[in-house]
Amino acid sequence: MLFFLALACTDDPAPDSVASDDSVSDDTSAPEATVHHILIEPAGALLTAAGESAELTATAYDAEGNPMDVELSWFTEDPDVEVADGLVTALSDVGSAQVFATAEGVTSPGAFILLADPVEGAVLVPDAAVTDGFQVDDPADWALGWRYGITVSGMDPPEVGEVVLSSGELPIMGRFVSAQGEAWTLELIGPDEAFDDFDIQESMSLANVQPVLDPELQGSHEVIVDQDGTIRVVPLEGGERDFGPYECEVNFSGGSISLGNMQTSLTHDLSFEFDWSLADGFQRMLVLGELELKGEVTATASSAIEGTMSCKADVIKIPVPVAGPISAVARPQVELGDGLDFSGKLQVLDMGVKLEAKAGGAFKAGLDCSTADCDWVADFNPTAEATFTTNS
Repeated sequence: MLFFLALACTDDPAPDSVASDDSVSDDTSAPEATVHHILIEPAGALLTAAGESAELTATAYDAEGNPMDVELSWFTEDPDVEVADGLVTALSDVGSAQVFATAEGVTSPGAFILLADPVEGAVLVPDAAVTDGFQVDDPADWALGWRYGITVSGMDPPEVGEVVLSSGELPIMGRFVSAQGEAWTLELIGPDEAFDDFDIQESMSLANVQPVLDPELQGSHEVIVDQDGTIRVVPLEGGERDFGPYECEVNFSGGSISLGNMQTSLTHDLSFEFDWSLADGFQRMLVLGELELKGEVTATASSAIEGTMSCKADVIKIPVPVAGPISAVARPQVELGDGLDFSGKLQVLDMGVKLEAKAGGAFKAGLDCSTADCDWVADFNPTAEATFTTNS
């Protein structure tokens, strides 16, 4: 499957009324732009004690990605923090929270605020001090103990063995190994080594998270989000892949059929459940919700046809909005793609036809350690239907 965001759009304004002398208004001004999505920067922050604050900024964008000058409101539903005009303040020493900005009925993804007590001597690095990152160990060997590099300006290197943590949104949580000038090498550690206390219990809606198109499809497809939240993956003009992002097996008999590009869409109500504390250990990191994937292919049949087409793809990645030091070890991406099966019989000659299929159902994926054993969960058993129809 796929995933992403919600739009706010309005219909074109009603035309000016016609004057009694039958004159017609010459007002041809374009409709006013509306808020498409809102982003908060930084997307996360670490607060280490009650009373500590961090400054967040939010920007609203229109459908073309242009920033907009609109009035924004801030809110949080978590009791561990308060927020006013982007200034978020810790109300407790340990906990977690999400902070949101909203305008014109559109809400941002939550900025993830971690309230935690770093180990003694930990070095906090602001995002502004980190100018680059670099590879040390092979990414395929990623695990605790994996080494990676950051370039830090304006700060003296820590002592070997000291813990280094991001105070903002960057995924930095490691033990200092060495430095060559401003290039620091770190060794990845878990939060139980980085903090004397932490407690994360969050349920994060993914409804307003910007989807990321599969890199192989960039330049040939685009993602469009409708007003109702439906996400559509649409081939661009001149796209070369007949079935959009899908790899398809086709088996038709009784005649020939010419297939056009596939249009795909997704609706969902996904959320991310995250529960991890020093006292209880890792509990769970699960994506839950309902998904429905639809596909449509236009075709031209030269004779009566009967057959099937099975298509599969991974087309969208959903970056879960976990930011800051904890995201060094827990920043999942939901990679959504699934199969669509088209089958049927069409007794028509030389007519345009349309193949439609949809699959949907309850979705659950992630790691659950809330019982005695940790289990990888991957549950999606969709109901499906497919039709062949003539184009009207």
